[in-house]
Amino acid sequence: MKRLVSTILSVGLAVSGLLATDTHAATEQFKEKKYRVVEKNKEVTDLNILFENAKRGKSDLNEKQLQKLASKAELKADDKEPNSLNLNVETFETSQLLETREYEDGSVEKDYAITTFAIANEPTNTLSTVSDEGGSQNRYKWDSTLGVKAYSTVYYSIVSDPRGSKHWDITSVSGGWQIEDNTYILSGMKVVIGQNGWSYWGGIVTAQSVTKYPSSRTYSYTAPSSWVPVVASGSFMPTGSGVGMNSTVTIKRDSAHNTSSWTLSLTNNLGS
Repeated sequence: MKRLVSTILSVGLAVSGLLATDTHAATEQFKEKKYRVVEKNKEVTDLNILFENAKRGKSDLNEKQLQKLASKAELKADDKEPNSLNLNVETFETSQLLETREYEDGSVEKDYAITTFAIANEPTNTLSTVSDEGGSQNRYKWDSTLGVKAYSTVYYSIVSDPRGSKHWDITSVSGGWQIEDNTYILSGMKVVIGQNGWSYWGGIVTAQSVTKYPSSRTYSYTAPSSWVPVVASGSFMPTGSGVGMNSTVTIKRDSAHNTSSWTLSLTNNLGS
Protein backbone atom coordinates (compact mmCIF):
# COMPACT_ATOMS: atom_id res chain seq x y z
CA MET A 1 0.00 0.00 0.00
CA LYS A 2 1.25 3.45 -0.76
CA ARG A 3 2.36 5.55 2.17
CA LEU A 4 1.12 8.81 0.57
CA VAL A 5 -1.72 10.02 0.48
CA SER A 6 -12.58 18.27 -7.71
CA THR A 7 -15.48 18.98 -7.23
CA ILE A 8 -17.43 15.77 -6.74
CA LEU A 9 -16.02 13.24 -9.17
CA SER A 10 -18.40 12.58 -12.03
CA VAL A 11 -18.42 10.10 -14.86
CA GLY A 12 -16.30 12.56 -16.80
CA LEU A 13 -13.56 13.58 -14.40
CA ALA A 14 -11.36 16.42 -15.61
CA VAL A 15 -8.17 15.09 -17.15
CA SER A 16 -6.25 18.24 -17.99
CA GLY A 17 -3.24 19.74 -16.21
CA LEU A 18 0.31 18.84 -15.32
CA LEU A 19 1.97 17.86 -12.06
CA ALA A 20 4.38 20.49 -10.84
CA THR A 21 6.80 18.34 -8.88
CA ASP A 22 8.65 15.06 -9.04
CA THR A 23 6.03 12.66 -7.68
CA HIS A 24 8.48 9.77 -7.54
CA ALA A 25 10.73 11.72 -5.20
CA ALA A 26 7.77 12.51 -2.94
CA THR A 27 6.77 8.85 -2.83
CA GLU A 28 10.27 7.70 -1.99
CA GLN A 29 10.46 10.28 0.80
CA PHE A 30 7.54 8.61 2.58
CA LYS A 31 8.74 5.08 1.93
CA GLU A 32 12.01 5.84 3.72
CA LYS A 33 10.29 7.01 6.92
CA LYS A 34 10.18 4.55 9.80
CA TYR A 35 6.87 3.89 11.53
CA ARG A 36 5.11 1.59 13.96
CA VAL A 37 1.58 0.22 13.66
CA VAL A 38 -0.43 1.42 16.66
CA GLU A 39 -3.82 0.06 15.56
CA LYS A 40 -4.84 -2.59 13.06
CA ASN A 41 -8.41 -3.75 12.51
CA LYS A 42 -9.69 -6.71 10.51
CA GLU A 43 -11.59 -5.49 7.49
CA VAL A 44 -15.23 -6.49 7.16
CA THR A 45 -15.80 -7.63 3.56
CA ASP A 46 -19.06 -9.59 3.87
CA LEU A 47 -21.61 -7.55 1.89
CA ASN A 48 -24.48 -8.59 4.16
CA ILE A 49 -22.67 -7.33 7.27
CA LEU A 50 -21.47 -4.17 5.53
CA PHE A 51 -24.97 -3.42 4.32
CA GLU A 52 -26.43 -3.83 7.80
CA ASN A 53 -23.70 -1.52 9.16
CA ALA A 54 -24.50 1.01 6.44
CA LYS A 55 -28.22 0.95 7.25
CA ARG A 56 -27.37 1.67 10.89
CA GLY A 57 -25.02 4.49 9.88
CA LYS A 58 -21.99 2.83 11.47
CA SER A 59 -18.80 4.81 10.84
CA ASP A 60 -15.24 5.02 12.11
CA LEU A 61 -14.96 8.58 10.79
CA ASN A 62 -15.59 11.51 13.10
CA GLU A 63 -18.33 14.04 12.41
CA LYS A 64 -16.01 16.50 10.67
CA GLN A 65 -14.66 13.78 8.38
CA LEU A 66 -18.18 12.56 7.60
CA GLN A 67 -19.13 16.02 6.41
CA LYS A 68 -16.48 15.70 3.69
CA LEU A 69 -18.00 12.56 2.18
CA ALA A 70 -19.83 13.21 -1.06
CA SER A 71 -21.42 9.90 -1.91
CA LYS A 72 -24.66 9.69 -3.88
CA ALA A 73 -26.58 7.64 -6.41
CA GLU A 74 -28.55 8.85 -9.42
CA LEU A 75 -30.96 6.90 -11.58
CA LYS A 76 -31.93 8.36 -14.95
CA ALA A 77 -34.58 6.87 -17.22
CA ASP A 78 -34.04 6.69 -20.96
CA ASP A 79 -36.35 9.39 -22.30
CA LYS A 80 -36.57 7.64 -25.65
CA GLU A 81 -38.55 4.78 -24.12
CA PRO A 82 -42.29 5.65 -24.22
CA ASN A 83 -43.29 2.95 -21.75
CA SER A 84 -40.47 3.51 -19.29
CA LEU A 85 -41.31 2.45 -15.75
CA ASN A 86 -40.19 4.39 -12.72
CA LEU A 87 -37.41 3.12 -10.50
CA ASN A 88 -36.52 4.33 -7.03
CA VAL A 89 -32.93 4.46 -5.79
CA GLU A 90 -31.69 4.65 -2.21
CA THR A 91 -28.14 4.79 -0.83
CA PHE A 92 -26.42 3.64 2.35
CA GLU A 93 -22.83 4.12 3.51
CA THR A 94 -20.40 2.78 6.10
CA SER A 95 -16.72 3.40 6.87
CA GLN A 96 -13.95 1.38 8.49
CA LEU A 97 -10.62 2.37 10.03
CA LEU A 98 -8.19 -0.32 8.91
CA GLU A 99 -4.82 0.78 10.27
CA THR A 100 -3.11 3.61 12.14
CA ARG A 101 0.64 4.18 11.85
CA GLU A 102 2.87 6.53 13.83
CA TYR A 103 6.10 7.75 12.24
CA GLU A 104 9.32 8.59 14.02
CA ASP A 105 8.74 12.31 13.42
CA GLY A 106 5.46 12.08 15.35
CA SER A 107 3.13 12.25 12.34
CA VAL A 108 0.21 9.82 12.13
CA GLU A 109 -1.19 8.11 9.04
CA LYS A 110 -4.53 6.29 8.86
CA ASP A 111 -6.03 3.91 6.30
CA TYR A 112 -9.81 3.87 5.75
CA ALA A 113 -12.32 1.97 3.63
CA ILE A 114 -15.55 3.72 2.61
CA THR A 115 -18.30 1.44 1.27
CA THR A 116 -21.41 2.81 -0.44
CA PHE A 117 -24.50 0.89 -1.55
CA ALA A 118 -27.27 1.82 -3.98
CA ILE A 119 -30.50 -0.14 -4.50
CA ALA A 120 -32.70 0.51 -7.54
CA ASN A 121 -36.23 -0.91 -7.45
CA GLU A 122 -39.63 -0.45 -8.99
CA PRO A 123 -41.91 1.19 -6.39
CA THR A 124 -44.41 -1.67 -6.66
CA ASN A 125 -41.89 -4.40 -5.83
CA THR A 126 -42.19 -6.27 -2.56
CA LEU A 127 -38.59 -5.95 -1.50
CA SER A 128 -38.44 -8.05 1.61
CA THR A 129 -40.48 -9.87 4.20
CA VAL A 130 -38.72 -7.81 6.85
CA SER A 131 -40.97 -5.40 8.76
CA ASP A 132 -41.12 -1.91 7.28
CA GLU A 133 -41.26 -0.27 10.69
CA GLY A 134 -38.78 2.58 10.68
CA GLY A 135 -38.91 3.02 6.91
CA SER A 136 -36.39 1.85 4.33
CA GLN A 137 -33.60 1.60 6.89
CA ASN A 138 -35.26 -1.60 8.14
CA ARG A 139 -36.93 -2.77 4.92
CA TYR A 140 -33.97 -3.98 2.90
CA LYS A 141 -31.89 -7.09 3.24
CA TRP A 142 -28.88 -7.22 0.94
CA ASP A 143 -29.27 -10.90 0.06
CA SER A 144 -33.03 -10.72 -0.60
CA THR A 145 -33.71 -7.26 -2.04
CA LEU A 146 -35.15 -7.37 -5.54
CA GLY A 147 -33.99 -5.13 -8.35
CA VAL A 148 -30.43 -3.97 -9.11
CA LYS A 149 -27.83 -3.30 -6.41
CA ALA A 150 -24.58 -1.38 -6.88
CA TYR A 151 -21.78 -1.19 -4.32
CA SER A 152 -18.28 0.26 -4.15
CA THR A 153 -15.44 0.57 -1.67
CA VAL A 154 -12.76 3.28 -1.77
CA TYR A 155 -9.53 2.57 0.11
CA TYR A 156 -7.49 5.63 1.03
CA SER A 157 -4.96 7.01 3.48
CA ILE A 158 -4.86 10.26 5.43
CA VAL A 159 -1.28 11.56 5.66
CA SER A 160 0.41 14.85 6.53
CA ASP A 161 2.80 16.90 4.44
CA PRO A 162 5.99 18.27 6.12
CA ARG A 163 3.99 21.28 7.39
CA GLY A 164 1.34 19.08 9.04
CA SER A 165 -1.42 19.68 6.49
CA LYS A 166 -3.68 16.64 6.04
CA HIS A 167 -3.84 15.03 2.60
CA TRP A 168 -5.96 12.24 1.07
CA ASP A 169 -4.38 9.45 -0.97
CA ILE A 170 -6.50 6.83 -2.74
CA THR A 171 -4.90 3.39 -2.89
CA SER A 172 -7.51 1.15 -4.55
CA VAL A 173 -11.20 0.65 -5.27
CA SER A 174 -13.49 -2.35 -5.59
CA GLY A 175 -17.16 -3.01 -6.13
CA GLY A 176 -19.77 -4.38 -8.47
CA TRP A 177 -23.43 -4.89 -9.29
CA GLN A 178 -25.90 -7.60 -8.30
CA ILE A 179 -29.25 -8.59 -9.79
CA GLU A 180 -31.84 -10.42 -7.69
CA ASP A 181 -34.58 -9.97 -10.30
CA ASN A 182 -33.55 -11.90 -13.43
CA THR A 183 -35.77 -9.78 -15.68
CA TYR A 184 -33.10 -7.05 -15.51
CA ILE A 185 -30.11 -6.99 -17.88
CA LEU A 186 -26.94 -4.98 -17.18
CA SER A 187 -24.58 -3.49 -19.75
CA GLY A 188 -22.17 -0.60 -20.31
CA MET A 189 -20.31 -0.97 -16.99
CA LYS A 190 -17.88 1.89 -16.39
CA VAL A 191 -15.69 2.98 -13.46
CA VAL A 192 -13.88 6.32 -13.13
CA ILE A 193 -11.24 6.74 -10.39
CA GLY A 194 -9.74 10.10 -9.53
CA GLN A 195 -7.75 12.18 -7.07
CA ASN A 196 -7.56 15.89 -7.81
CA GLY A 197 -7.14 19.15 -5.93
CA TRP A 198 -4.28 21.08 -4.35
CA SER A 199 -1.22 19.08 -3.32
CA TYR A 200 1.92 19.97 -1.39
CA TRP A 201 3.77 17.74 -3.87
CA GLY A 202 2.12 18.97 -7.06
CA GLY A 203 0.38 22.31 -6.76
CA ILE A 204 -3.07 22.31 -8.40
CA VAL A 205 -3.50 18.73 -9.67
CA THR A 206 -6.23 17.98 -12.24
CA ALA A 207 -4.80 15.11 -14.32
CA GLN A 208 -5.07 12.23 -11.84
CA SER A 209 -7.96 10.16 -13.17
CA VAL A 210 -8.38 6.85 -14.94
CA THR A 211 -11.39 5.19 -16.61
CA LYS A 212 -11.99 1.44 -16.56
CA TYR A 213 -14.57 -0.75 -18.30
CA PRO A 214 -15.25 -3.89 -16.23
CA SER A 215 -15.97 -7.02 -18.26
CA SER A 216 -17.91 -8.61 -15.40
CA ARG A 217 -20.21 -7.54 -12.57
CA THR A 218 -17.35 -7.18 -10.11
CA TYR A 219 -14.17 -5.10 -10.28
CA SER A 220 -11.03 -4.22 -8.34
CA TYR A 221 -8.46 -1.61 -9.37
CA THR A 222 -5.31 -0.16 -7.83
CA ALA A 223 -4.62 3.57 -8.17
CA PRO A 224 -1.43 4.51 -10.06
CA SER A 225 1.58 4.74 -7.72
CA SER A 226 2.60 8.02 -9.39
CA TRP A 227 -0.43 9.91 -8.08
CA VAL A 228 0.26 12.52 -5.42
CA PRO A 229 -1.98 13.17 -2.38
CA VAL A 230 -4.37 16.15 -2.34
CA VAL A 231 -5.33 18.28 0.64
CA ALA A 232 -8.20 16.94 2.70
CA SER A 233 -9.75 20.35 3.33
CA GLY A 234 -10.16 21.41 -0.28
CA SER A 235 -9.65 25.01 0.82
CA PHE A 236 -6.78 25.68 -1.60
CA MET A 237 -9.05 25.60 -4.67
CA PRO A 238 -12.29 27.49 -5.31
CA THR A 239 -13.85 24.25 -6.57
CA GLY A 240 -12.53 22.13 -3.71
CA SER A 241 -10.77 18.79 -3.93
CA GLY A 242 -11.99 15.26 -4.42
CA VAL A 243 -10.83 11.70 -4.04
CA GLY A 244 -12.90 8.70 -5.00
CA MET A 245 -14.74 6.97 -7.79
CA ASN A 246 -17.89 6.85 -9.86
CA SER A 247 -19.50 3.75 -11.38
CA THR A 248 -22.24 3.63 -14.00
CA VAL A 249 -24.29 0.84 -15.52
CA THR A 250 -27.20 0.61 -17.96
CA ILE A 251 -30.22 -1.31 -16.64
CA LYS A 252 -32.74 -2.77 -19.07
CA ARG A 253 -35.76 -5.02 -18.70
CA ASP A 254 -35.77 -8.09 -20.91
CA SER A 255 -37.98 -8.00 -23.99
CA ALA A 256 -40.56 -10.33 -22.46
CA HIS A 257 -41.40 -7.75 -19.79
CA ASN A 258 -40.62 -4.20 -20.89
CA THR A 259 -38.14 -2.28 -23.00
CA SER A 260 -37.51 0.33 -20.32
CA SER A 261 -33.92 1.28 -19.57
CA TRP A 262 -32.12 3.37 -16.97
CA THR A 263 -28.60 4.53 -16.14
CA LEU A 264 -27.54 3.99 -12.53
CA SER A 265 -24.62 6.12 -11.33
CA LEU A 266 -23.00 5.57 -7.91
CA THR A 267 -20.50 8.12 -6.62
CA ASN A 268 -18.26 7.25 -3.66
CA ASN A 269 -16.16 10.30 -2.87
CA LEU A 270 -14.34 12.22 -0.23
CA GLY A 271 -14.71 15.81 -1.29
CA SER A 272 -15.60 19.35 -0.46
